[in-house]
Amino acid sequence: MEAWNELQVILFKIRNLIENIDIKKKYLEILRKNELEGLTDKFIKAALDSKFLKQMPDSYNIGINDGEAAGQTLKHLHIQIIPRYFGDVKDPTGGVRNVIPGKGNYKK
Repeated sequence: MEAWNELQVILFKIRNLIENIDIKKKYLEILRKNELEGLTDKFIKAALDSKFLKQMPDSYNIGINDGEAAGQTLKHLHIQIIPRYFGDVKDPTGGVRNVIPGKGNYKK
């Protein structure tokens, strides 16, 4: 229980970081330094074109894949904190599983 309480504090700190960072500036810095290659660059360039880039998130999805049946492929703690915006997907029902339409199964 103590670990969960600590994890919640960390999640709120990350949420505050997300809400207080100039993400456009950060993306441009990553591209300029050429720190990442390939598909990640394509993702960043697409994100820079997003109409949501300068908006404060309306909500968040927080996801943890715990165990093979839940989609975990490596045994470790990995938490996704996904800023969400009204209108970012057609129907957000299903939460994390459908946050990126057609991308729920990354093995396809």
